[in-house]
Amino acid sequence: MKKALATILALVMAIGLCSVSWAENEGVKTANELTAAVATGGEIKLAADITLTSTLNLAKDVTIDGQGEYTIKAADNFTSGSDNKTACVLYVSATVTLKNVTVDGNEKCRVIFCNKGKLTIDGATITNGKAPDFVGGFIGGVYMTSSASFEMNSGSIVGNKNVENYQNDKYLQYSSDLWIGANATGALTAINGGAIGNVFVNSNAYSASNPGSFTMNGGTVTNLYVEHDANYGAKFKYTDGTIGHLYLSKENGNGESIEVTPVKGTDYSGGVSDEQMVTVTLNYNDNQATPAKALKVAKDSTITLPTPTRSGYTFAGWYNGTTKVAAEYKAENNITLTAKWTSTSSGGYYYYQPTTDTKATDTKGSPKTFDAGIALYVGMALTSAAGVAFVGKKRED
Repeated sequence: MKKALATILALVMAIGLCSVSWAENEGVKTANELTAAVATGGEIKLAADITLTSTLNLAKDVTIDGQGEYTIKAADNFTSGSDNKTACVLYVSATVTLKNVTVDGNEKCRVIFCNKGKLTIDGATITNGKAPDFVGGFIGGVYMTSSASFEMNSGSIVGNKNVENYQNDKYLQYSSDLWIGANATGALTAINGGAIGNVFVNSNAYSASNPGSFTMNGGTVTNLYVEHDANYGAKFKYTDGTIGHLYLSKENGNGESIEVTPVKGTDYSGGVSDEQMVTVTLNYNDNQATPAKALKVAKDSTITLPTPTRSGYTFAGWYNGTTKVAAEYKAENNITLTAKWTSTSSGGYYYYQPTTDTKATDTKGSPKTFDAGIALYVGMALTSAAGVAFVGKKRED
């Protein structure tokens, strides 16, 4: 009898545990459930797509996990408020992690506004945001400002829009996906992985001692703009990752900028001039298989020259005229560097015509040179011809 009671009790407890586990893992399925859950904080798993008709306020530390499947989306009848805190899908003012979830603005409002705490993107997709008109019509994706921190490890922030007037603006077009505010005084604003379309690092008169700053340790950014305004330049630290285009604002440039070649290990600031830049042009010298590449970099900066490949040849280095230069090259002036190749085929030779002038615009070449392979080939041919002539003469005698 006791055994039977113990068995029944064990079964009841197991069923109870299963029920609790099921309830915990089931996740939230409606907007009301999500609103109640974020008011408590902690880790929240979605179990369905959630449609919001107004801004969701994230004021408690929380992780929202979409489990790689679910979306939080602005409804077609989303009510957008008249200030930053109510004109977005998510208003963040705590430590918030968005994990494996899509947050979709549905082109009804900005996606995220964060003015304190920390926002972490772990596998989340932030998309389809549209900037509200009342702040000038820019920043459709993520707006970081005040004491907020930002960190992105994976995921994407792409496909967000400014209002039409700013979609092709000479510099504010780059504010559509991520804005790092001039007074964002958080401990960290960095991307370690993932992909972002447009990033704008802001500077203005209201942040004299703390211009906007951004660090790139990995991931991909399509366009990055570093501003200079009111005599202050925003900061950008490039450690690793891939940048499609890097624009540095000219000094108090009102949007005017210089596109520079991103160099890993470099700290950049907004507020540059043409006189501070030089162009290193790389001539690959491979029968035009690879177009010449112009690298615009800060004067006296050190850049790592690429190591190209070519079928049937070994790369022998970069040359300034007939002088080989180091792979870690200090760019002191405008210059054209030419690749030198050595043939790997038996009995083959390379043919190299370096430039003797360091000016990038001068196409005048130096005398042509060839390696010992061709000398050996010619020597053997001449020896063979001489032998034939000698034998012929002997026979005539």
